[in-house]
Amino acid sequence: MPYGFKKKHHMAPYMNVELVDKYRDQLKGLSIGKSCIRFKNLESLPLHVIRSILEESK
Repeated sequence: MPYGFKKKHHMAPYMNVELVDKYRDQLKGLSIGKSCIRFKNLESLPLHVIRSILEESK
């Protein structure tokens, strides 16, 4: 299992808490925890938002 992911019928990358909060409005429709973004398939994931979060977390 890759670090940062849990699998139980969904995928959930864990990200910076402040950045998840910053982009929470753009992630509507997904199950969002304090620092994780849960999704069932890549088609439901807004990749441009995930890219922004990852770029800002450098």
